[in-house]
Amino acid sequence: MTFDLQTVNGQTSILDAAEIFLADHRRRLPVVDEGKLVGQISRRDLLRAMDDFNRNAS
Repeated sequence: MTFDLQTVNGQTSILDAAEIFLADHRRRLPVVDEGKLVGQISRRDLLRAMDDFNRNAS
């Protein structure tokens, strides 16, 4: 059994990741580099990064 797993890489922007979370209703996305799993990003990680950015921009 095979299927396409949606992943992001370390160069994926926060906005691109947010679009994936919103479109696919995912909670986490695997982060891969050269075909190897290097971590994961969650909705919470994304929201925290956006909040930090907003606080620092003010």
